Amino acid sequence: MEDAYRIQQLITEHKIRKGQKIIGWKLGYTSLAMREQMNVSEPNFGPLLNGMILFSGSSVSKAVSYTHLRAHETSLH
Repeated sequence: MEDAYRIQQLITEHKIRKGQKIIGWKLGYTSLAMREQMNVSEPNFGPLLNGMILFSGSSVSKAVSYTHLRAHETSLH
């Protein structure tokens, strides 16, 4: 997990240098049932950047895997 958080930190720092801003945080695997289902031992977290926002009415590229999108929880801030 340490490696994953370090990679996340490097990517976030790069995006911040390019002008993005942290606007919130995403928490994952907060329920025991989900952690058990995904074989994860603890909740995880990561920054939400302004470049990740999709405003109402936005379209999503067909190149995006819709299966992948469904697997994630909606993030609100």
